[in-house]
Amino acid sequence: IFFSDMLRFLVLIFVLVSSAARIYPRPPWKEKARFARWLVHESDFAVVAAQSQHLGGAPFPHLLSTSDSAELKGCTGLVYVYFANIMSLYADLQWNSTVTFGFFEAGNSTDKFCTAGPEYDPEDPNCAKLHVTGDLEIVPDDETPVLARRFLFWRHPAMQTWPKNHKWMVGRLKPKVLDLLDFYGGAAHISLEDYWNADCH
Repeated sequence: IFFSDMLRFLVLIFVLVSSAARIYPRPPWKEKARFARWLVHESDFAVVAAQSQHLGGAPFPHLLSTSDSAELKGCTGLVYVYFANIMSLYADLQWNSTVTFGFFEAGNSTDKFCTAGPEYDPEDPNCAKLHVTGDLEIVPDDETPVLARRFLFWRHPAMQTWPKNHKWMVGRLKPKVLDLLDFYGGAAHISLEDYWNADCH
C-alpha cells in the first residue's frame, strides 16, 4: 500500500510540474513586490502551514489549490482557497487562524532555475520562494458558492465534482508579513503597501 501511495504522489508531482505554464513573463528579481504578486498569481497551489491541534501545536503543512483572481488576465493579490471541514486544517483554524502560505516557483514553473541538474536546483535561491503569513479567514456560508464560482472553479474545475456531502468552505488569506527569496543574499521583506501597490504583469 505504501509503495502504491508513494507512486501516486510522485505521479501527481510530475503532473503539477510538467503542466505548469506561465501567464505573464517572470519579472526581474530586483522588483521584489512585483515578483511576489507575480508568483502568487502564477501559482496553482501553495503549501499552507498551520499550528496543529492533533500534534500539540507543531506546524503541519497542507497543499491547497489557490487563486487570486476571477480570470487569467486579472490579479488581486488576495488569495482564495477551498477546503472541507473534515480536514485537520479546519480544526486548526478554530484554534489559531494565523498560517503561512508558501508559494514556490518549483512545481508552479518549468524554469531552468527550478530544475535539478549540474547548475541549478529547486533549493537554489534563483528558484523563487514566497512566504506569506497572515490570518486565513473562513468566509460566511452564504458567500461561499458565489466566491467559489468566481475565484476558484474557473481555475480548478475539478473542484465542482468533489463530494457534495463534505462541508466545503472558502478561505481568504489576509496577509501580514511577506518574505521573498528570489536571488542570492537572503530573503527580502516586502511591505504590505508595496505588495498591494505592485502589479503582477
